Amino acid sequence: MHRFAELPPAYVYLLGMYLGDGYIAAHAREVYALRFSLDLRYPAIIEECAAAIREIAPANRVGFVSRHTWIELYCWSKGWPRLFPQHGPGKKHERAIVLVPWQQGCRRRSGRDQFGTAHPLHALLASTTTRQAAIV
Repeated sequence: MHRFAELPPAYVYLLGMYLGDGYIAAHAREVYALRFSLDLRYPAIIEECAAAIREIAPANRVGFVSRHTWIELYCWSKGWPRLFPQHGPGKKHERAIVLVPWQQGCRRRSGRDQFGTAHPLHALLASTTTRQAAIV
């Protein structure tokens, strides 16, 4: 069970990555794979994403599958839907994305709350014109 108020700043980074390039896939026995499709031309982003996953789920293995010009980064856990309540039916870009109150608190506490940083969540928040998303 996660203590949401104690999640490290890496969670906010991972949330931004999930909302941008990630998805959660359901598998047998209520186990989920958090997956990201990342461009191999940006190894620093790949490593930062993998490091954030390791920090949030230290007991879980982070895997990689090479797909020629991109890489699929993944990690299995039963807890992903609780950590990313935006997971649900349909395509993310076709439905409203709303941060729940504990996620807003994580974002405020992360120290990465200023627009203009390299933080993926802030890039998404700053450019809601590309998505019809309501992030509050």
